Amino acid sequence: MVGRNDAPQTVSPRLRPLKASSRAALDAAFERALAARDGVGGAHSVHECWMRGEMGLHIETALNRLWAEAAGSISDWLPMRYVHWLPRIYDIAGTFEA
Repeated sequence: MVGRNDAPQTVSPRLRPLKASSRAALDAAFERALAARDGVGGAHSVHECWMRGEMGLHIETALNRLWAEAAGSISDWLPMRYVHWLPRIYDIAGTFEA
């Protein structure tokens, strides 16, 4: 279960802070984020659905809603449009070392 502050500004999307959340909890977190115009919380919700392989149409719809409601607070790491290979890029980037 996720709380009100389930996706703080400082949490990297790579850590997937909502990974353990049920789909219902993700949907609720997304709706709370929209209502609060919380771009970071909304971005983490969308990102988690994306990483779980949600259909592109659903991701696009969520992205459009998020950008319409909270554009000023969305993290720069969230793409503006759906790209099917995003989870694969995370897998690849996770192997890099500084």
